[in-house]
Parts: sequence; C-alpha cells; structure tokens
Amino acid sequence: MEDILEKVEEKRKAGYIEVWAAFEVVATSEEVSRSAMEKHLDALARVEGVLVYERKLGETKQIDPKPFKVNEAFSTIAEAKFLVKDLPTLVNVCLAYAPSAIEVLSPKELRVKMEEVQDIANLLAGLMHKFAAQGVGGIVIKAR
Repeated sequence: MEDILEKVEEKRKAGYIEVWAAFEVVATSEEVSRSAMEKHLDALARVEGVLVYERKLGETKQIDPKPFKVNEAFSTIAEAKFLVKDLPTLVNVCLAYAPSAIEVLSPKELRVKMEEVQDIANLLAGLMHKFAAQGVGGIVIKAR
C-alpha cells in the first residue's frame, strides 16, 4: 500500500491530473456484467500515462431490460480514482472508457500547451471520421 501512495505522491508532484470517475456496465447476466466491469477497470489501469490508485466495485443489480431490448439486464457500477499525465490522456480515457461521470480532483488550475490542444482536436477529428466511416455519424457536407 505504501508503494502505491509513494507513486501517487510522485505523480501529483509531477503535475498529473487527479480524477474520480464512475462507470457502469450493463449485460444480460450478473456474471458477465461484473466480469466485464473488472476487465474494464483492469484495462484502464494498463493505459500508458494512467495510474489507478483506488477502485470500488459496486454490487451488481438487476435492472429494467426494456431500454436494452433484452429479456434480462444487470448493471454493475464502479468508481475509480486515478492520475493522468496530461489533458490529452484524460480526453482519450473519456472517449475509450466512457465513464458515466468525471470529477477532476486536482489541480485547481491547469496550464495547457498548444500542442496538447492540437492533440485533443486531432483525436476528436479522428473519432468523427471513424463514426462517419461506420455510417453512424459525421458531418454531411453539401455542394451548392
């Protein structure tokens, strides 16, 4: 435990962004829901530039299956606290791991380099192109 606390303090001093996030997984069985959430949090912990230092897995509950058009649905909610090296990494985590909610715990202010803004803009532009290529989004440009 002391080892992780030392790493957390080291990352804070290095200017990492400290984040609390909530996640939800819905599946058609209790086991799959819980297992998927555990794998999801494990994958987040393996992201370069991310240090997960706390995770809480909530109980899995049966929920209304109608919105998901299945016979049964089970939800597992989890919370995690982690540090990310920079703003582009935080945006990437949000896009790739789809938290239900995010709270930036520290720092109170953040100075952003133009290179980071460019990285974020390119990440979002690339995502829009992926959506468009799949036929599920994008921007329609009309010739007049």
